[in-house]
Amino acid sequence: MFTLHNIDFIRDLITKLLAYALVITPAGAFHAWTNKKMGDSTASDEGYTQLNPLLHVDLFGLFAIMMLGLGWIKSIPFNPQNIIGKLRIPRLVVATFSGLFFYLLQALLYLISISFFPKQLGTSSSLLVVVGNILIYAAGISLGLAVLELIFSGIKLVIHLVSEKNYYPPQHLVLTLVLAPILILFTFGTTLYALFAAGLLHIEHIISKLIGLM
Repeated sequence: MFTLHNIDFIRDLITKLLAYALVITPAGAFHAWTNKKMGDSTASDEGYTQLNPLLHVDLFGLFAIMMLGLGWIKSIPFNPQNIIGKLRIPRLVVATFSGLFFYLLQALLYLISISFFPKQLGTSSSLLVVVGNILIYAAGISLGLAVLELIFSGIKLVIHLVSEKNYYPPQHLVLTLVLAPILILFTFGTTLYALFAAGLLHIEHIISKLIGLM
């Protein structure tokens, strides 16, 4: 039997699902495209540059988003050994953090888009309410994924560079690769999220003023 509570719950899940797809599809494609431009075509060869949500969705990450509000996308294949030649380290950094950059850019664009909506969405049409809620969720998901990308990709890059320099077999660093990001996430995740949100809201405020929305 459908109750008002059940309908609200289903509507909320659908809104989160649409927001999740809106965020991960261009972000995953951009990350794969950037990796190819930096010298590693692994993800591109596997089709990750396509704007197909099914290529980028991680079922467990999606479930976490639906239930907990924080999840992840399918990891973009990346082989840093393929990036060689001049400016290798800068290109490695760009490839590693291109996802972070795109998540922050998306969050900013969603926040700016939200500023176009009436101050009280409840007084707007049903369509505007739906779109507005999707954008709000998308901004939050983008910020959460930016935090995860910064922590997990940053740790991977550091471990890769250390293992290269000191000739440590990668398997000896698996424990660090697993535990360090989780420890950092639980210790600093909320703070990083708040810092990202505050910075982007400040930028959005400036841009809104410049284009006459405030």
